[in-house]
Amino acid sequence: MPAAKHAAGGVSWGRAGRAAESGGRRGSDPGESAPDVAATGDSWSAMPGTRLTTVCPPNDFGGSGYEFGDRCGNVLAAWNSGALDTKRNRLVFLGGGHEDYAGNELYALELGTRRLVRLTDPGVPIAGRGATQGLECGMPAIVSGTQPNSRHTYDGVAYVEHADVLLLVGGSCFPTGYRTRDIWAYSFTSQAWSLKLTAAQTGLYAGDDGYTTAYDPVTELVFISDSTAVFAYDFGRNRIDMVARLDGFNSTYGQALLVPDRRWLLLFNHGAGNLLRVDITQPTSPTVSVLATTGGASVVAGYFPGLTYNRDEKVVVAWPGGRNVYRLDLNDLRWSTQAIANPPTATANGVFERFTYSSATREYVTIVQPDDDARYWRP
Repeated sequence: MPAAKHAAGGVSWGRAGRAAESGGRRGSDPGESAPDVAATGDSWSAMPGTRLTTVCPPNDFGGSGYEFGDRCGNVLAAWNSGALDTKRNRLVFLGGGHEDYAGNELYALELGTRRLVRLTDPGVPIAGRGATQGLECGMPAIVSGTQPNSRHTYDGVAYVEHADVLLLVGGSCFPTGYRTRDIWAYSFTSQAWSLKLTAAQTGLYAGDDGYTTAYDPVTELVFISDSTAVFAYDFGRNRIDMVARLDGFNSTYGQALLVPDRRWLLLFNHGAGNLLRVDITQPTSPTVSVLATTGGASVVAGYFPGLTYNRDEKVVVAWPGGRNVYRLDLNDLRWSTQAIANPPTATANGVFERFTYSSATREYVTIVQPDDDARYWRP
């Protein structure tokens, strides 16, 4: 039987006439360069010309009859994440789901060229309004089963570096809000989606609206967590295995972050206000413990803050919105804060991994508001 509907209501971001303003552009030539305002060490700066609303699909795209242009702001407003494509130095993101947005298109904030582009078009026709008992999402996958339904992604997005694919795990689907446990992959080489594992094949707990994901470049595994266990997904073998049990973790309100040099998978258990450390030194039999930190309640017990790992400085960095950025010293486990001027306004439903650190350009970047430019900060 299908999972229960997601409890949250629609965000309902939108504005009449959006399609006329956007024109459905996919963005400028990624090879072009664009000027920006230099960021200082204590101030966010804008990337001019990177507003989501300028690259949204137009209303009635593909003869769908759907208000894509008016509603695509919910890609950022409605419980959705992203991942850093380390091969091309760009932040890739997507999302929609439930009553908020029907599009499943991918976007990329290109850090080298300072451009926001729409990588794909939304699949049409969009999912219908009825629900069918016994189906994940309450309906079949769209475009004759070749593309995933639009969904709230929660923390279920990861870039699988060695395979050059974006992984999408579970979520809360448009328009029913029904949960799904399937795993999809978008190949940047073939520029196509593929269903890797059905809900029944993943074995993930059906009672979660979302799951956490984190890619480990050392083992080339994606660690996926539901509310009961940690799983290791091997993309090359297309196999998922349960590797550790969890007690008291809520994956719907959780986030995962991989610290590769320490062999830690950090699970932010926001609902309970604690942080779990999964030691993946032995990836097939990791150990789980509570990691007690001080000074970071706004992060640990927060509501989907931006989370990233700075590999250059070897620190966990979080931005929950507002002026303060938090840094976790992994030696003494203390959070410290730094006030950064001119912060963007975070949406009420989380930043997730749409805040990230790029080693290639040595900067933090985020995109949170559909009518505002992306921001960056160079420490």
